[in-house]
Amino acid sequence: MGKPLTRPEVVVAGHTCLDILPTLPEGEHELADVLAPGKLRQVGPLALATGGAAPNTGLALQRLGTPVRIVGKVGDDFVGRAILAQIAAQAEALAEDMVVISDAASSYTIILSSPGLDRTFRGLHGCTVKPAWAKWRSVVRTSRSLSSRMTTKLVQ
Repeated sequence: MGKPLTRPEVVVAGHTCLDILPTLPEGEHELADVLAPGKLRQVGPLALATGGAAPNTGLALQRLGTPVRIVGKVGDDFVGRAILAQIAAQAEALAEDMVVISDAASSYTIILSSPGLDRTFRGLHGCTVKPAWAKWRSVVRTSRSLSSRMTTKLVQ
């Protein structure tokens, strides 16, 4: 676990999702092979990671030692809980400002990345379509990185 978070220097807010990355086998160099309909294709282990600008930037800043808060939205579903767990694994307090929506689906992206091919993305934006502005404003008010005049302009 990381150090406890108090007053952030940086607040990151925005798209938050779960990246789902199956390991694709070597040797499939054509998109038609990777996505062939009607066939069960064996894949390797599955990796899960946070995706989206808010957690990716926030987690990187936290690893660099910058006091940061992450503001994003997730649904109260398996995907949302996985996102929160990934964020909290770095520092529990990083997940405190996430907004959980009880009746919405969380955002996720399935990323197919076969050696020799460009990545293919399929996903659902889910509840991240409308940002969590109210939560962002409340967290920005506690930030040390903005002057009080600038903070007032941003949160109005």
